[in-house]
Amino acid sequence: MPIVKRVKSSNVLETLQQNGSIKLLTLNLNCVKSQEAYQELFTQFPELKYIDDNFELPALYRLGDYSVATTESGLAFLLFYTQLDKTGEMEISALKSCLKKLSGEAINSGNYISFAMIKPSDAKTWDIVQKLLSFQEYLLITIIEND
Repeated sequence: MPIVKRVKSSNVLETLQQNGSIKLLTLNLNCVKSQEAYQELFTQFPELKYIDDNFELPALYRLGDYSVATTESGLAFLLFYTQLDKTGEMEISALKSCLKKLSGEAINSGNYISFAMIKPSDAKTWDIVQKLLSFQEYLLITIIEND
């Protein structure tokens, strides 16, 4: 089972800085380019300076893909494109695709990938996400729960 650890925290970045072994944090993003959503992320995570929104194809083609944004402090953000509309509802099939691609990269490199993921607040979504996470190979996942 890839969920290695669960951590309760009110400040995600502070928790990751205290736990030096985790250098990768996943964030679920909307595929539709939205400056308001990006500004909210920049406010919540000030270390994040740039989000790759330079994709030419329609947003539907970005769904289920991911990109990486690094910071000067060494923390990297894994940006999962798992939302298609502005309601913020996660597309489970898109998350499944992101995890499959990430797991495939880990298997091909022969190394485990360790990352942190913020627990979804919706209990129904969390149940599904938790089941998806349990089937991943070569992924060591820390779940960060809000206090």
